[in-house]
Amino acid sequence: MLHRWFNTVFNDELRVFIYPQRVLLLHLKRTFKSGFKQALVHQQFVDLPQKKEVNGNEVAQWNGLVLTLKQVLQAKYWQVLAKSGTYTKVIISNHLIKYTVIPWSKELAIESERQAYMQHRFKIAYGEAAKAWDLCMDEPAFGQASIASGVCSVLLKELHQVFEQQGIDVNAISPHLMLAGNQMLKHIKKQKNKHHFWFVVIESNRVCLSLIDNGEWRFIRNIAAGEDVAKQVDDLIQREGVISNTNAHLPIFWYGKTPVVGNAHKADSRHIKIKLHDFELLNQQLEKRFENWVAA
Repeated sequence: MLHRWFNTVFNDELRVFIYPQRVLLLHLKRTFKSGFKQALVHQQFVDLPQKKEVNGNEVAQWNGLVLTLKQVLQAKYWQVLAKSGTYTKVIISNHLIKYTVIPWSKELAIESERQAYMQHRFKIAYGEAAKAWDLCMDEPAFGQASIASGVCSVLLKELHQVFEQQGIDVNAISPHLMLAGNQMLKHIKKQKNKHHFWFVVIESNRVCLSLIDNGEWRFIRNIAAGEDVAKQVDDLIQREGVISNTNAHLPIFWYGKTPVVGNAHKADSRHIKIKLHDFELLNQQLEKRFENWVAA
């Protein structure tokens, strides 16, 4: 009889990426032949109609997104996969997520207290709109601040309903920053400075900048990308350095499609590019409309 961990390792996985511009579905599988690494078995993506900004604010596109996802999951391939008991993970783009740092407090041991405090912190950061968001935070290390995410409660509810209607149990839903953060953690193990740095996550037309100081989250901004992303990030770092009396010259780890930069920027040793997650490369290639892709 196989141990439970053995069965879990070899479970097929349905990984669904929710981007503003597309829905991407991947069927992943670990085998002896692949050396237990996840290999791509099947993929499907659907581009979504793009909406322009209204009054300078990004327009939520999840109405069409949910309908598109429902139609895709009705395909025979995904229905057969669902009935096999596959592990399902959904990753939501930073475009649809809000973040804030939650200071450490010993009073947050109870979930109801955490929710109340998160609501308070998100209201300070984003105003009354935060009341309509589903909030979640990482389990903090003792004495350290943590990061929390917020996503529209209606969107989250509708996503769960879509999967439930198709007979698919969702095992995990996480923000894109978590995927990028895991890659960052793998990378910094090889670095001398593991506890003090800036972390930049680039998605299409999105910049998420955070500060890791003494091994904990200190600052995070998730904003629309400007025309000159490199300058935008530099300006944000300089501004935050002044406001919080933080060293603006810490290493800067970049995750995602790095912007086009000048020679001075290239020569700056502070800028370090993190290797992309294997399956994130696919989304970038879809944006470039590359036709061929082989999973690692």
